[in-house]
Amino acid sequence: MLVLQRETASSRVAGYRWQNASASWYFSVFLLIRS
Repeated sequence: MLVLQRETASSRVAGYRWQNASASWYFSVFLLIRS
């Protein structure tokens, strides 16, 4: 049970990191297009 919770928590952190990276990438492209 604890191992399963740990796996879901780590996958959640990985998903959050991926979302944050993609969001910053889109923001960079948006700034490039605007300028």
